Amino acid sequence: MLEPRVPRQLPQGFIGRFLAGARYPFEGFSFIKEHRLWSVCLWIVLVDIVVFAALVAATIVLVKPLLAAAGTYIAGTFAVQSEFAAGLVGILTWIIWIVVVLLVLGLSGIALVLVGQALASPFLDTLSEKVENIVLRTPETPLDAKRIMRAFVMGMSDLVWGTVTSIAVYVPLFLLGLIPGVGTVPASILGYVFAALLAAVEFVGLPMIRRFINYSGRWRVIRANAAVSLGFGATTLVLLIIPAAGFFVLPFATAGGTLLYCDLLASGKAGDPRALERA
Repeated sequence: MLEPRVPRQLPQGFIGRFLAGARYPFEGFSFIKEHRLWSVCLWIVLVDIVVFAALVAATIVLVKPLLAAAGTYIAGTFAVQSEFAAGLVGILTWIIWIVVVLLVLGLSGIALVLVGQALASPFLDTLSEKVENIVLRTPETPLDAKRIMRAFVMGMSDLVWGTVTSIAVYVPLFLLGLIPGVGTVPASILGYVFAALLAAVEFVGLPMIRRFINYSGRWRVIRANAAVSLGFGATTLVLLIIPAAGFFVLPFATAGGTLLYCDLLASGKAGDPRALERA
């Protein structure tokens, strides 16, 4: 018989909490393996594969021609009458390519999380609930049609709010990245930090959704636990860009995020669900 998992106290200090958060996706994998939760994970992985194929197709069809057109426009618009001017145009073109590629990588990871999370929300919710039931001994609700519809509607709502939030953040970062010499690095770093926190909102937020905590309330919990959430999200994003491994990120992050929320709840750092619902 498996020993029950004891909720853990998070370490003190930013670095300690960041490193502790970074371990949760791997702990999610170990938890799934230990408790044999692979049957639910299979459906999540299938959704991931379909979403990834759609993202690759969209990137090839839309992004590459737009970048090529931008380079042609810049070369044709500016009067290139000297070698120096031609060099400046070339540098500007490369800056645009670098910024767009970095943003596309970040947005692809976010899109895989957002879209995959929305489409696979009933299965993610089931996996998260099973993990929480094992850890906290909470009652498990059957996966009936009503619950599937509610989970799907909330998942689509989160997709909308997540997309709006991402646009509001990434448009200014894209403009910042266009500043030659000084904008690319901070734009890339800030974009990655935001993507990591957004991943934490999506996965650590699954148990909060079952407690009817709205989108802004979930962000409040993540901001209040920024270090551990950033560590969790940073690891999740790194796993997303590893070939083939990215297909398994959603179930591992779901289990790991639920374990993290259980630990925050046990330590009194998850906030009051009733107050957060009204946030």
